[in-house]
Amino acid sequence: MQRFENVKDITLDAIKRMYENDGYEAIRPSREKVPENHVFDEDKSVKWNREAVINWNNKVKQEMLNYRKRQNECYEELMEDIAQYLCNNYCKINHAQGLFLAKWCYEEYHSCMSDFFINIDYIADFYECMFDLLK
Repeated sequence: MQRFENVKDITLDAIKRMYENDGYEAIRPSREKVPENHVFDEDKSVKWNREAVINWNNKVKQEMLNYRKRQNECYEELMEDIAQYLCNNYCKINHAQGLFLAKWCYEEYHSCMSDFFINIDYIADFYECMFDLLK
């Protein structure tokens, strides 16, 4: 799924829609590891089957590494988009602060992402109010 063409296109609703449509989701590999004594082909030798198991499991391991890497990339993309949204909509929040707030909010509310999307604005509002008080 394509992300945003222009930073001005980044709205909380657009990010939420993209999240709900799995735009920030890595696709989990369907392949599973097999036990060492697994037989792929009964007509082939024991040695061939052992090598096939090793090859299969190595492919599964690599797919899982790629999957975890993509999960991390998706998380970073979501955090970057939220940070950009905060920069676009809250004049006192710079990118680094937006990224910090996005990651903090995610850690607090990622078990229920609808809460994350509701609370990110409250947190940004609170941050701006605190910023005004500290002047």
